[in-house]
Order: sequence, then C-alpha cells, then structure tokens
Amino acid sequence: MTPDDRDRGDTIDLPRGADRPNSRKSRAGLKNRLRKYWWLILMVLLAISVIGIAAYTGLVKGETLRAAAQESEHSQALLEQYGLGIKDLMEGRYDLAKQRAEFILSVDPSFVDAIELLDLARSALEQPTITPTSLATPTQLTPTPTPDLSSLESHYAAASAAIGKGDWDVGLSLLIDLRADNPDYRSSEVNQLMFSGLRNRGFEQILSGFHEQGIYDLTLAERFQDLDPQALSWRRSAEFYLFANSHIGLDWAQAYQSFAELCGAAIWDSCFKFATSAQGFGDDLLLAEDPCGAITPYEQSLLTFKNEGLNPTATEASILCMTATAPTPTETPTLEGTITPTPDETISPGTETVTLTPPPASDTPSD
Repeated sequence: MTPDDRDRGDTIDLPRGADRPNSRKSRAGLKNRLRKYWWLILMVLLAISVIGIAAYTGLVKGETLRAAAQESEHSQALLEQYGLGIKDLMEGRYDLAKQRAEFILSVDPSFVDAIELLDLARSALEQPTITPTSLATPTQLTPTPTPDLSSLESHYAAASAAIGKGDWDVGLSLLIDLRADNPDYRSSEVNQLMFSGLRNRGFEQILSGFHEQGIYDLTLAERFQDLDPQALSWRRSAEFYLFANSHIGLDWAQAYQSFAELCGAAIWDSCFKFATSAQGFGDDLLLAEDPCGAITPYEQSLLTFKNEGLNPTATEASILCMTATAPTPTETPTLEGTITPTPDETISPGTETVTLTPPPASDTPSD
C-alpha cells in the first residue's frame, strides 16, 4: 500500500476472524453500562410501585375504618333509643314507644327488633280502655239494610249516604263504580261528593300522622275543587314535616331548624324529633370542636324531652366551653430585694417628703 493509497482514504482489509481491539472494548463497556442502568431503572420502578400500592392500601383502610366508626356510632345511638323504647313500653308510654320505634326504622329500616317494638306499641294503642259500667238491659240491634245498587239512582243514594256518615272509603268506592258505569250521570253532584270524600279523608289521615296518604287525597280533591284554607294549611304542614323528617340522621342542622318550627305548633311527634335533632346537631358541633355552640342545642333537647343519657355530654360541652373561653391569667409583678430605710432617710414619692426617724430608746435595761 502506497502513500497515495492512504491519501485516498482506502481502508485496509483485515483477515477474517480478526477484530479491531478498540471496537471490541467499546462494545463490552457499552453492554456493561446498559446492564447497570437497566437494573437501576428496574429498581426505581419497583420502588415507585411499592410506594403507590402502600399508599392506596392505607387510604382504603383509613376510609374503611372511618366508615366503620361512623356506623358503630349510629348503631349505638339506635340501640339507646331502642332501650328507651322498651322502657316506655313497659311503663305504659305506648305512644312514646311507637315514636321511638318509628325513628329507629326511619334511620335503619332493617332493625328487626324496632319493627317488633312498633308492632307491640301499636297493638297496645289500639286496645280500648275498659271502664266499668252498670248493667243495662240489652236492646234489640237493628241490622243496617243492604243498599239497593240495582240502578244508578240507588247507587248514587248509597254513596251519598256513606259520605254523609263519614264513611269515606265506602262512599268513594261507590262513587268510583258509579263513574265507571256511567261517567255522565249527575256529573256535578258526583264531583262534589268526590271532593268532599277525598278532602275529608285526606284531612283525617294527615291529623292521624299518615302524611303521604293525606297529601295524596288532598291533591286528588283539588282536581275537583279548590281546597279551603284549613286543608291547604295542613297539607303544607304535612309536606314540611316530611321534608324535615328526611334530614333525620343525614343533616342534623337542617332537621334541628325545621323541627323547631313544627314543635312550636306541637303537632304530631315533632317535639320528640326536635329533641332528637337538637342532640344530633349538638354532637356534630362537639365533634367539630365547637363546644360553646353545642350548649344551646343540648339545653333545648333536655328541656323538650327528658333524656338522662344526654346529661354527661351536655356537662362536658359546658366544661370545654368554659375552658376555651377562660381569660388568660396575668402574672403579678414582684419586686426583687427589700428596701430598708435607714434612720433620718428621706423618701420623696412625688412631691411629698416623708422623713423617717428611729424610735426612742427604751429605758428598760435588757437582760
């Protein structure tokens, strides 16, 4: 190979099987570096995965424990109400026992014991009070004749008589049958009877505490004729009661505010539920570290409904509030050392001058 060939940049062919030394060393070093970085990247990815799984597991576990704690707290409150309901039932306060059972079931419909308590309370309330009476001569009972429904007129007369006696269910049933047979028969009179039956039945149901059924009947009656102010007022009250009752156990603050208005009217079991809502609202404020705010709901709950189990919590809230609002004590400044005036020393506080003189010597010789 001549110098001219090297100048042209021609390469030199090496024998087969012979590697360039520098090229072999560089490839080996590259493989070693890649292997080292690959393991490093793999370890970093593994560490990130482990940390992510641990964080997610901790989050799920925390949420589970929090939910379990809340469920346990609600279950304890329901058990307390159930125990009080049993006590009311044993002591003859059947209506109060019924209200407690209804409250428990409104929060937890699967509470089997509360269903049994409700059945017992209702059975006790439905039993008539037996009062002793003097023996009287039995009278002959005259059976009520079966109404003749063979004609439209007799059908109408039977329905009108039932509505007039306050037998709303029978009267409305007869009117519906009459309207199905002949929609045009005495249309205005039938409409008036339908309105009267639906209005009065709905009104009675609302007064008896069957709010949804009563609201439904009054709404149907309104299709025939405008409702009177009394029926409208009671329907609004029933709707407001259902609204307030829907917040029991979910939003104690709203339930507390709503039942406060209903309890002022003393209708249905609104005062009992106001006391319950006030206690729940106070518990929420206490958990939110606002013991001073919890004092008023606790006091209103205790004033409305006697609940000995609430007294310790109310007392705790009062103590925590007094501790939180107590003024910070100020330290009394103390003078270091003692100033002892010497005889004939003059002390000048302000503009006055006080001269201190020693006491006269005693003539009595000392022992």
